[in-house]
Amino acid sequence: GNLVRDSFCRARLRPTDMLLSGSPLIRTLRAVASQALSQIVGMVVACRDGESRQTSHPKPTSPILPPMSKLTGFIEEGFRAAREAVEATIDRAQLHLKPETITKRLAQYVRSRIRMVETILRRLVVLLAAEVDLTDPAPTRPGPTARTPRKPAPRGFQLFPRSTSRSGALDALRARETGLDRNCTAAGPLLDRLKTLTRHLEHPAPLARRMARMLNAAKANGELRPVLFAQRGLHRLGWELALIAQALPLHANDVLREWFSSG
Repeated sequence: GNLVRDSFCRARLRPTDMLLSGSPLIRTLRAVASQALSQIVGMVVACRDGESRQTSHPKPTSPILPPMSKLTGFIEEGFRAAREAVEATIDRAQLHLKPETITKRLAQYVRSRIRMVETILRRLVVLLAAEVDLTDPAPTRPGPTARTPRKPAPRGFQLFPRSTSRSGALDALRARETGLDRNCTAAGPLLDRLKTLTRHLEHPAPLARRMARMLNAAKANGELRPVLFAQRGLHRLGWELALIAQALPLHANDVLREWFSSG
């Protein structure tokens, strides 16, 4: 603001000169304003570059991915956009407050978003599995101590879900057993699914190893190569995640074609 004001003061314009759109002073004013705006944009870009170089307390914004080739940036952006979609769903449904019940209409919205992000996650894992080296031993997780009771694990993530399974049927059954209001359903199962989905989006390496072993087994058994089709309902997602989801079948089918055709 001070830069623009000082530029105007140096121009020494009179109020009557503002009415003369074609006067040299107006052209000078436009040039000064354009120069000041360019300097402001340059300072903003420099500030952003300076913040990005600060690594004293880095924030984990992307999952730990194995070294890849040309698809590294695409996969990282896909995981980031998927995590943002999950966070937006949690905020819209106010599930961060951990309510006991939510309306059925809101639960239907959350389940539809979960299904779409789960599909995107599976396709990203296919790309990630292509660069997994199964000869390296998988990192072991420290098990719980004897004094620490093991918490019940949330719902597992299926890499190849059955097409006949109905999502939300078990949730509706649980809600009916607890005697909830007809317009409400239990929020616990949805919270478990979101928790599992978030964990896999942040740490997809174990899923990638599972996918690589399953694809190798299918290839060894002489099974047909999987084919991924275009995902429906992408207009309900954000533009960035929708573009990534639209390009995923192309990249994933190329990876699978090379996977099953190689010796």
